[in-house]
This record gives sequence, C-alpha cells and structure tokens, in this order.
Amino acid sequence: MSSNEFLQQDLIRDILLRLPVESLAQCKCVSRPWRELICDPHFVKTYLKQGFHDHKLILASPPNSLYSVNLSNQPLSNIEDEVPIKLNFEHPNHWLQVLSSCNGLLLLVYEDNTLVLLNPTTLEFKKLPDKSSSWSKCRKIYGIGFDASTNDYKIVTITFPNVENVENNDSENCPEMLVQVYTIRQNCWKQIQNSPFNHSDTWPCSGVFLNGSVHWLATITWNYKWIIAAFDIVTEKFREVPLPDIYENEEGQIDTARLTVLGKCLSLCLYVYHLTVDGNQTYTWDIWMMKEYGVTSSWTKVTINEPDNMFYTLRPVCMLGEHEILMKGNGRRLVMYNMEHKSFEDIVICGLPDIKDHVICSESLVSPHCNKWD
Repeated sequence: MSSNEFLQQDLIRDILLRLPVESLAQCKCVSRPWRELICDPHFVKTYLKQGFHDHKLILASPPNSLYSVNLSNQPLSNIEDEVPIKLNFEHPNHWLQVLSSCNGLLLLVYEDNTLVLLNPTTLEFKKLPDKSSSWSKCRKIYGIGFDASTNDYKIVTITFPNVENVENNDSENCPEMLVQVYTIRQNCWKQIQNSPFNHSDTWPCSGVFLNGSVHWLATITWNYKWIIAAFDIVTEKFREVPLPDIYENEEGQIDTARLTVLGKCLSLCLYVYHLTVDGNQTYTWDIWMMKEYGVTSSWTKVTINEPDNMFYTLRPVCMLGEHEILMKGNGRRLVMYNMEHKSFEDIVICGLPDIKDHVICSESLVSPHCNKWD
C-alpha cells in the first residue's frame, strides 16, 4: 500500500469517527473494507473514547416497550421538538425493567428474572445465561460496569432475603448478600465473596457505575446508617465511599434516598420533609454532588424547594447543560429545573409514553456479544 493510500485510509477513519452511530450503520453497507473498519474492536474503543456520540433518555413504558429521546441537541429548549423513537427489538411478551447502562449497553430484566444486554442504538442484544438459582422469593440488586484492564464488561448481582418473606418465615433459605459476577468474554457466572454490607434497604435495585465501580446505597449491619457501597469492577472487591454528613446537615426528616450521576458527579438525592412552626409540611430535594470523586470535603449541596405541593413524584434524572436538571414525574411528566434561576419549566414532548423506568445511555458501537471483540 502506497503512502497516499495510507493517508486516505487515515482520513476516512478520522471522518467515520466523527459520525453518529446511525450514519455508521449506513456506512457499513458502502464496502467490505468500510464494514471491517467500523466493526474493528480498536475502532469501537476509539469511537467510545472520543465522546462525539449523543446521549439518549431511554424510557420503559408498560408493559414492555422501550423508547429513546435524544438529549444532545442544543439549545436545550429544542428538547421539546424531539420525537420519542420506539425501539424495535425482539423480546418475549413479558414485563421488563430497565436497570442501568454502561458505555451504550443497557441492562434489562424480565419478570422471570432473565437478564438481557441491549445496545439500543444498534439493537444488538444478548440474553445472559441462567444462574440456575431456585431463589425465586429472594431479592436481587444489579449493576453493570466496564473492566478497563481486560476490555470486558461485567454484570454483578447481589441476592438476599426479601424482608417481607423473612417476617413470614418464607425466605426459602435465601443467602445473605450473595455476590455473583458475569463476564461477557467468558459468558458465564461465578460466585465471589459475599458483600460485607447490608443491601436489604437498597432502592432502586440498580447500581450506578462511575470511576470503575458500581455504587449502591446500603447500610452497615451494626448501626443501620446509610453508606455508599462501591464494588470495584477490576478487583471485584467492596469498599465504602464517604457520604456527606447528612445526619448533621439535614434539617428535616429524610423520606427517600437514591444514588445517581449528575454532571459526571456521584450524587446523593434526598427527598426531605420539614415541619413548619404552624404545623404544615414542606418538601425539598436535597442533592449532594461529589465534585471530586472519593473526597469527602467535595460534597456540594443543592436544595430544590417543592413548588405548591405538587413535587412529591418528581425525581432527578440527569444534568442538561451547566445549570439545568431534568426531572421525571408520574406518567409522561418531565420538568426542567434551573439551579441558577431556581425555576421550573414543564417539558412537553409530543408522543411521549407513560414512563415506568428510565436510564441515560450514550450512543456507542459496543456489542453485547463477546465474539466480536479482540
């Protein structure tokens, strides 16, 4: 191959790396060399790192439909012009739940506890092998993360007794905080050391992947105070991430707590109610954002006051821009909160379905099938 041909190949590669995934899918039909280039694992990895891809809000609508809304268009007011796209992929006619995402892969679970990996952009999907467990009355929490040391993806589940079944002496001898890990390359599950934390109060059941670890809210058994339990995807070990001092700094009673990622920061969202001097109740979302991962002093608090007693069903979804937080309510309701102006704006997207679950997912070429990787 001549130097000019090498230059041409590099130029084509550079151009392709800047295209959205939908365009790349069309480019694969241009020629066999282009298809081989786009499907090459090194191209997929480079495309993911460059970060030109869009971010989508993936919505689950009862009982088993998935929709996608593009969140990357600017200005932010254009989000109302987006049309929800129904994802057309083959799946059994069962209730499903969207759990979490990592590098463009969605983790889904069906009502029979079957786990599925789906790339909502390419619509490639894979049903994970059964863990051959008979613990139907046990609770499970889930997480997905990327192991940069092996270029592999791992799914982690933690199994423990359901509190209601324990109270009724009907827990089927459920294990205590049993941890199982699935790796895509090996296409199998393995059991590792149990979690040292108590996950029985964890809600929602899906973990948050950030900085190489999956995070859940949990408690320490001996004092039942909340902690953030982090599972390192590479070492497969648990550790504790420091919380802000919520027991000293919160002035009201914490009703609900959940972890999420806002603006690339691990964030603790607390729904708090307060009693006024005249006996009335007011509510706030107190959002603690860890500006520097792992540094306790970097926790920063943002308080969102409830407007006119209509706020209970809203909860933070993601950051859109520097100052805007997208929040989700019941049914089709989406609200934009501006932290700078402390204002709310209803977001009306035509054709938006009733929303059961949601997750933010980036566009990528990552395949759920291990045989397509180096």
